[in-house]
Amino acid sequence: MPQVVAAATGLGCEVLLLASPADARECGPLPESVHVRTDLPLSLVLPGCDAVVHYGGGGATMTSVVAGVPQLALPCGFDQTLMARRITGSGAGLDIPNWEADAEGIGGALHRLLTEPAFTESAADVASSANELPAPAEAVLALRDLVAGR
Repeated sequence: MPQVVAAATGLGCEVLLLASPADARECGPLPESVHVRTDLPLSLVLPGCDAVVHYGGGGATMTSVVAGVPQLALPCGFDQTLMARRITGSGAGLDIPNWEADAEGIGGALHRLLTEPAFTESAADVASSANELPAPAEAVLALRDLVAGR
Protein backbone atom coordinates (compact mmCIF):
# COMPACT_ATOMS: atom_id res chain seq x y z
CA MET A 1 0.00 0.00 0.00
CA PRO A 2 2.79 2.54 0.69
CA GLN A 3 4.15 2.00 -2.84
CA VAL A 4 0.69 2.56 -4.35
CA VAL A 5 0.21 5.79 -2.41
CA ALA A 6 3.71 7.00 -3.35
CA ALA A 7 3.15 6.17 -7.01
CA ALA A 8 -0.29 7.80 -7.23
CA THR A 9 0.69 10.95 -5.38
CA GLY A 10 3.87 11.13 -7.46
CA LEU A 11 1.62 11.40 -10.51
CA GLY A 12 -0.34 14.22 -8.84
CA CYS A 13 -3.42 12.07 -8.32
CA GLU A 14 -6.10 12.64 -5.75
CA VAL A 15 -6.23 9.35 -3.85
CA LEU A 16 -9.12 7.77 -2.00
CA LEU A 17 -7.60 5.08 0.19
CA LEU A 18 -10.20 2.57 1.37
CA ALA A 19 -8.24 0.94 4.17
CA SER A 20 -8.26 0.18 7.84
CA PRO A 21 -6.63 2.81 10.05
CA ALA A 22 -3.82 0.34 10.84
CA ASP A 23 -3.10 -0.25 7.15
CA ALA A 24 -3.22 3.49 6.41
CA ARG A 25 -0.70 4.16 9.23
CA GLU A 26 1.77 1.87 7.47
CA CYS A 27 1.89 4.42 4.65
CA GLY A 28 3.44 7.00 6.98
CA PRO A 29 2.45 10.66 6.87
CA LEU A 30 0.00 11.20 4.02
CA PRO A 31 -0.22 14.30 1.83
CA GLU A 32 -3.45 16.29 1.68
CA SER A 33 -4.29 14.64 -1.64
CA VAL A 34 -4.81 11.29 0.12
CA HIS A 35 -8.17 10.70 1.79
CA VAL A 36 -8.51 7.67 4.03
CA ARG A 37 -11.96 6.13 4.51
CA THR A 38 -12.95 2.96 6.27
CA ASP A 39 -16.70 3.20 5.84
CA LEU A 40 -17.37 3.42 2.11
CA PRO A 41 -18.32 0.49 -0.12
CA LEU A 42 -16.20 0.21 -3.23
CA SER A 43 -19.32 0.08 -5.40
CA LEU A 44 -20.32 3.60 -4.32
CA VAL A 45 -16.98 5.29 -4.98
CA LEU A 46 -15.79 3.61 -8.17
CA PRO A 47 -18.13 5.47 -10.55
CA GLY A 48 -16.27 8.67 -9.65
CA CYS A 49 -12.79 7.19 -10.10
CA ASP A 50 -10.49 7.34 -13.12
CA ALA A 51 -8.69 4.13 -12.10
CA VAL A 52 -8.56 1.63 -9.27
CA VAL A 53 -5.64 -0.26 -7.72
CA HIS A 54 -6.41 -3.45 -5.81
CA TYR A 55 -4.95 -6.81 -4.86
CA GLY A 56 -6.91 -8.78 -7.44
CA GLY A 57 -9.54 -10.43 -5.27
CA GLY A 58 -12.85 -11.42 -6.82
CA GLY A 59 -14.94 -8.77 -5.08
CA ALA A 60 -12.70 -5.83 -5.99
CA THR A 61 -12.13 -7.13 -9.52
CA MET A 62 -15.78 -7.73 -10.37
CA THR A 63 -17.00 -4.55 -8.65
CA SER A 64 -14.49 -2.65 -10.77
CA VAL A 65 -15.63 -4.51 -13.90
CA VAL A 66 -19.27 -3.59 -13.35
CA ALA A 67 -18.31 0.05 -12.65
CA GLY A 68 -16.30 0.24 -15.89
CA VAL A 69 -13.14 1.55 -14.23
CA PRO A 70 -9.66 0.69 -15.55
CA GLN A 71 -7.88 -1.55 -13.07
CA LEU A 72 -4.37 -2.12 -11.83
CA ALA A 73 -4.26 -5.43 -10.00
CA LEU A 74 -1.37 -6.38 -7.73
CA PRO A 75 -2.24 -10.05 -7.18
CA CYS A 76 -0.74 -12.15 -4.38
CA GLY A 77 -2.29 -15.56 -4.98
CA PHE A 78 -3.11 -17.97 -7.78
CA ASP A 79 -6.80 -17.12 -8.20
CA GLN A 80 -6.02 -13.41 -7.97
CA THR A 81 -3.36 -13.78 -10.66
CA LEU A 82 -5.81 -15.56 -12.97
CA MET A 83 -8.44 -12.83 -12.56
CA ALA A 84 -5.84 -10.09 -13.01
CA ARG A 85 -4.59 -11.64 -16.24
CA ARG A 86 -8.15 -11.83 -17.56
CA ILE A 87 -8.60 -8.10 -16.94
CA THR A 88 -5.26 -7.34 -18.59
CA GLY A 89 -6.17 -9.62 -21.50
CA SER A 90 -9.45 -7.78 -21.99
CA GLY A 91 -7.62 -4.46 -22.29
CA ALA A 92 -9.47 -3.07 -19.26
CA GLY A 93 -6.42 -2.92 -17.03
CA LEU A 94 -2.94 -4.03 -16.14
CA ASP A 95 -1.41 -6.31 -13.54
CA ILE A 96 1.87 -6.55 -11.71
CA PRO A 97 2.56 -9.50 -9.40
CA ASN A 98 2.54 -8.16 -5.85
CA TRP A 99 6.06 -9.37 -5.12
CA GLU A 100 7.35 -7.43 -8.16
CA ALA A 101 5.39 -4.24 -7.55
CA ASP A 102 7.37 -1.17 -6.58
CA ALA A 103 6.48 2.51 -6.69
CA GLU A 104 8.15 2.99 -10.09
CA GLY A 105 6.33 0.07 -11.75
CA ILE A 106 3.01 0.99 -10.15
CA GLY A 107 3.47 4.62 -11.20
CA GLY A 108 4.21 3.61 -14.80
CA ALA A 109 1.16 1.35 -14.96
CA LEU A 110 -1.09 4.00 -13.38
CA HIS A 111 0.21 6.60 -15.81
CA ARG A 112 -0.76 4.33 -18.70
CA LEU A 113 -4.23 3.68 -17.27
CA LEU A 114 -4.84 7.39 -16.84
CA THR A 115 -3.44 8.60 -20.16
CA GLU A 116 -4.15 5.87 -22.71
CA PRO A 117 -7.83 6.06 -23.70
CA ALA A 118 -7.91 2.40 -24.80
CA PHE A 119 -8.03 1.27 -21.16
CA THR A 120 -11.07 3.42 -20.37
CA GLU A 121 -12.77 2.32 -23.59
CA SER A 122 -12.11 -1.37 -22.91
CA ALA A 123 -13.27 -1.04 -19.30
CA ALA A 124 -16.53 0.51 -20.54
CA ASP A 125 -16.99 -2.30 -23.08
CA VAL A 126 -16.38 -4.99 -20.45
CA ALA A 127 -18.80 -3.24 -18.08
CA SER A 128 -21.45 -3.10 -20.78
CA SER A 129 -21.09 -6.82 -21.43
CA ALA A 130 -21.17 -7.63 -17.71
CA ASN A 131 -24.24 -5.49 -17.13
CA GLU A 132 -26.11 -7.32 -19.92
CA LEU A 133 -25.78 -10.63 -18.04
CA PRO A 134 -28.66 -11.82 -15.89
CA ALA A 135 -28.62 -10.75 -12.27
CA PRO A 136 -27.53 -13.44 -9.79
CA ALA A 137 -31.11 -13.77 -8.54
CA GLU A 138 -32.27 -14.53 -12.10
CA ALA A 139 -29.54 -17.14 -12.50
CA VAL A 140 -30.62 -18.84 -9.27
CA LEU A 141 -34.19 -19.06 -10.53
CA ALA A 142 -33.02 -20.56 -13.82
CA LEU A 143 -30.88 -23.11 -11.97
CA ARG A 144 -33.80 -23.99 -9.71
CA ASP A 145 -35.99 -24.61 -12.75
CA LEU A 146 -33.26 -26.65 -14.41
CA VAL A 147 -32.86 -28.89 -11.35
CA ALA A 148 -36.62 -29.26 -11.08
CA GLY A 149 -36.70 -30.42 -14.71
CA ARG A 150 -38.61 -27.41 -16.03
